Amino acid sequence: MDKITRPAVSRLPFDPIFVCGAPRSGTTLLLSLICTSRAANPLSAECDYLTALVHPYIVGRNRFDLHTNCYFASLGDFEHYHADIMRGVLADMWEFLERPAKLVLKDPGMTRYANIILRLLPESRMIVSIRDPKDVVASRVSIEMRRLGSDDPGDIGNDFIEAICREYNAVHEYVLTLDENALQRVKLVRYEQLVNGIGLPELSAFIGVTDIDTEFLWQRSLKMGERKSHSEWLSPLYGKKMSGDSIGRYRKVLGETAIALIDDACMPTYNKLLDIGGWNEQA
Repeated sequence: MDKITRPAVSRLPFDPIFVCGAPRSGTTLLLSLICTSRAANPLSAECDYLTALVHPYIVGRNRFDLHTNCYFASLGDFEHYHADIMRGVLADMWEFLERPAKLVLKDPGMTRYANIILRLLPESRMIVSIRDPKDVVASRVSIEMRRLGSDDPGDIGNDFIEAICREYNAVHEYVLTLDENALQRVKLVRYEQLVNGIGLPELSAFIGVTDIDTEFLWQRSLKMGERKSHSEWLSPLYGKKMSGDSIGRYRKVLGETAIALIDDACMPTYNKLLDIGGWNEQA
């Protein structure tokens, strides 16, 4: 029987760039800033549909010797097959977003799959937002308070804070374990510097654009306003000019016990990220 060959999107006519990081680490702000460039698509919501396509790949890879090898000649063939499925989805997104030179998509959930995404899509690059874990947790506590209709941070117990700390560490574990080749396609951006306009030339150079402009922040948006207007995840700074107002906000939200808990649980991870970014060397 002749082999049937399915059409494959083996080459993409655009640069796929993924923005990720821990939830509440500034990924939406970072995406909006990049999307001020006319080479990029407008700001849009999370690409969690694309991220979800990693799961069937993991199933097929983990069960390759047991099941998947009945349908593919080799693990390499299977990986190429699945990578082309993801390229096909990216190409359709690119068409819908009017064919930008840089397809810039965001999903904090993608951070856990950094190694897989970079391996399956070697033409892709990744930008990871890094933020002080105490402010990350404080932001999550504020969201939980809004969800509960509470104005007292004391209503949020240590169990919740410990869970967010575990998530912070787990998300970044996949960045910390990237090999040197993968790290060459990854740019770590520190939130505390970004909001003060520091590092924009380096970010622009990594993306390959020259027209990122803070004055046009939030102005190129696709259906984001209607989605965010009724969300408890809406940041008080959403839609506003960049500022450092949220830096150190944890002091107004968290008690001393919670701060100590976060420092013990997350600062080792945070310091390793600062090492990768070269920020500890600047101190």
